[in-house]
Amino acid sequence: MSAQRIVRVGPAQAITTLREAVRRASDGDVIEIDAATYRRDGATFTQRDLTIRGVNGRPRFDADGTSEEGKGIIVARGGRLVVENLELANCRVADENGAGIRHEAGALVVANVIFRNNENGILSGNDERASVEIRDSQFIENGHGDGYSHNLYVGRVGRLIVRSSYFTRARVGHLLKSRARVSVIEYNRLTDEPSGTASYEIDLPDGGIGIVTGNLIEQSATTENSTIIAFGAEGLGQWPTNRLYLSHNTVVNHRPAGCTFVSTREGSAAHLSNNLFVGPNCRMAFGGPA
Repeated sequence: MSAQRIVRVGPAQAITTLREAVRRASDGDVIEIDAATYRRDGATFTQRDLTIRGVNGRPRFDADGTSEEGKGIIVARGGRLVVENLELANCRVADENGAGIRHEAGALVVANVIFRNNENGILSGNDERASVEIRDSQFIENGHGDGYSHNLYVGRVGRLIVRSSYFTRARVGHLLKSRARVSVIEYNRLTDEPSGTASYEIDLPDGGIGIVTGNLIEQSATTENSTIIAFGAEGLGQWPTNRLYLSHNTVVNHRPAGCTFVSTREGSAAHLSNNLFVGPNCRMAFGGPA
């Protein structure tokens, strides 16, 4: 077996841009990026297996209102892409869906990445063979402000896993939106903080299987929508099984006029256990068995 090849990127390296590093990289390579600010730099990944990681600190990719392919800073369209220890910021595109990472195919693994001030933090497509895994990451102030773009927006992929991450202050859109067949959301902080304008904190609009465990979920007083967790809001025809499992979460409302802690669509099943719900004038809205 050949040794894993390291491709180095940095202001003092022979390769100074991620775009050039990806052009030279082969399947199985690791791209290591020195901590610095990289302006208007990004890349499309089509390799079958590639890792990119920041070293010697956290590199910051500032799109400065630009994008790759009119889509994002990083466009993932290969096999397995691992992204570690970066900051991805300020992506804007003509259709108002510019993403820190635009995920179109394959398995995406994100660890210790900050997504800040993009039109979407991550935006994925609709490929049931694809998957997204996120851990130890932050999604801060993403969204165009139109309600159609979000801190995290995962399409109809096979599986989404989000663990130990922080979501806050989405611009009008949701803190986390997933259309995945299976969405596992565990041990995160999803809190819009004072003056936040996010809509739902968690939106699973197509149903599927939602496993929401051990999270702190908090709605601000200035939210754009009174519902905190929504399941099946856009219909249940996409997936054969539609069940929400909500356990060991703390769910807090600061909206003075009240809230709906959990809203589920008729035809789904909701299983709630050992959750703490806190806040004035709130209710549950179960459309199916609870």
